Amino acid sequence: MHVKDLASPTDKDSQVAVGQGVIDFPALFRTLIEIGYRQGYVIDNANLLKIPGYTLVNLNIHYAPPAGDGWLSRMSFYASVQNLFDRTYAGSASVIADSLNAGTGIPNGAAALQAVTGSIYAGTPRTVYAGVKARF
Repeated sequence: MHVKDLASPTDKDSQVAVGQGVIDFPALFRTLIEIGYRQGYVIDNANLLKIPGYTLVNLNIHYAPPAGDGWLSRMSFYASVQNLFDRTYAGSASVIADSLNAGTGIPNGAAALQAVTGSIYAGTPRTVYAGVKARF
């Protein structure tokens, strides 16, 4: 059994792959665990309303039968679970424009902005993929 730890660098948008652990059983199966973190961000121009950050865990398992002459040796099988712990999170949001008080000209506060319609999209719930690959 081989265990590898892969680290991805931080990009400018603060979307980081915190770590990816690969557990490799030679000639049997490979398991990949991904842990991804997204920092919270503001959704209005005055930085009054904030979407919270979140961490997601994904699991991937791959199996390739040992090499041989039969048809099974040309097949590989995989399964993936995205958002393993079924975390609820805001996947994206549109920017909400700030407004001014008509009487005073002072910017309205967060309470006024919360009443404005905007778009906040839910992140993907737990999702399972599975399949078979064949080599010809």
